[in-house]
Amino acid sequence: MAYGLDAKNKNGYWLVFDFGGGTFDAALLKVEEGIMKVIDTEGDIYLGGKNLDYAIVNEIIIQYLQENFTIDSILSDDNKKKILQDAMKFYAEDAKIQMSFNNTHNILSDLGDIPGNDDDGEEFELDITVTQEMMQKTLGPIFQKSIDTSKHLLERNSLEGNSLDALILVGEPTYSPILRKMLEEQITKPDISIDPITVVSKGAALFASTVDVSEEVREQTRDKTKIQLEFGYETTTVEEEEFVTVKILKDKTEGEIPEKIFVVIVRNDKAWSSGKNEIDDKGDIIEVKLNLGRTNIFNVFTYNEKGLLLSSEPTSFEIGYRIYYGTTLPYNIGIEVKSRTSGKVVFRSIKGLEKNQSTPATGTTNGLKTERDVYPGSKDIVLKLPIYQGEYGAEGTRAIYNEHVFDVIIKGEDLPGFLPKGSDVDLTIKVDKSERISISAFFPSINYTHEIDILNNTVKKEIDANWLASEINKAQQTLNLIKQ
Repeated sequence: MAYGLDAKNKNGYWLVFDFGGGTFDAALLKVEEGIMKVIDTEGDIYLGGKNLDYAIVNEIIIQYLQENFTIDSILSDDNKKKILQDAMKFYAEDAKIQMSFNNTHNILSDLGDIPGNDDDGEEFELDITVTQEMMQKTLGPIFQKSIDTSKHLLERNSLEGNSLDALILVGEPTYSPILRKMLEEQITKPDISIDPITVVSKGAALFASTVDVSEEVREQTRDKTKIQLEFGYETTTVEEEEFVTVKILKDKTEGEIPEKIFVVIVRNDKAWSSGKNEIDDKGDIIEVKLNLGRTNIFNVFTYNEKGLLLSSEPTSFEIGYRIYYGTTLPYNIGIEVKSRTSGKVVFRSIKGLEKNQSTPATGTTNGLKTERDVYPGSKDIVLKLPIYQGEYGAEGTRAIYNEHVFDVIIKGEDLPGFLPKGSDVDLTIKVDKSERISISAFFPSINYTHEIDILNNTVKKEIDANWLASEINKAQQTLNLIKQ
């Protein structure tokens, strides 16, 4: 949104190249008449600025130390080597930043700045002149991984770099002249008109400006001594004209309201005005003219029939140009099931929740069966269904290869009646625009639906020992099947 606030790029394909501190993401957007939609994504959660820092540490700084100090025992001890690498990371990060804007940079340190000594007891000291050629050799292979990922994304959608209308950059590492040159040579010339460090916050602010303020917040900020007006309009548009509804909120106004009230709407460039329009508590419609390619701010003036200016609020509103047309799922949402034919435990995508599906989205899976008799009030598990996120090619793979999100667990104590073994279970999973997941499990035999809401950020950050033991057991069972 921050890059797209002009009328030049109303149609075509955009590639968002987001090289962050710890991850890399590429998103392909299709733009039609200013309406943006993500149609595909790709990424690498283990590729980012930290990889650049450690490459500079290992291939430039430690190589310098090997040439000027004796550090064989340090490099042969993993713990000592890690301590040395971490101590060098500050110098590497500074060099990376400086080399985004300069042809050379001196990495300098004084005696005592770096903890520890070499094998001969000498204190470490750095004096390295870094050139763009050294950075190209060191960082080029890492940047190439992100470019290859982007090219794969384009190929999957039958596109080439010259098919793109814009290649836009996000993240501090995209300042690198090495990366920008590689992108221009292998994909297309990137748009460098926006600061890639602050572009996300700018875009978020622009998006926030299109979201209605809650009634609760409005009530807290009203000055009811002023005449309260209510405006209705599209917060963003690709049209040159829009209809705005306006009415008086008598129940929200504590002061005196004249018998006749007129409203004048003036665009802030003063090149367009609505003229006087009489309004009341039933509402009226005013057609406003917009400048394409920018956010239009309109000032509101309220008068009585004698032409005296009245105090009213709001005193302005704005209509943005470009519309962001919804979000998409960046991965397949699926479940872990045991194949009745092969006996393998695999990932199965849920229809309606595939990667790149527009959100909000709903998926269903039928034909699930319970494995035992379960009585109401018991603590026996009726259904345990692990939910996973999977990338392209995840279908039919071992579930553990994918990201484990949540285990749906329903027990007898959750049910109102007896459930015999082999009962059907129909599962419905809903994902809203914020990727929050809610699940409902329907048991036809007892006509009961169990509802579950999954909190955000439930993807496992650490592996639970019991869960891992269970996965090892499944793997052993699979191995036995293979042997048979």
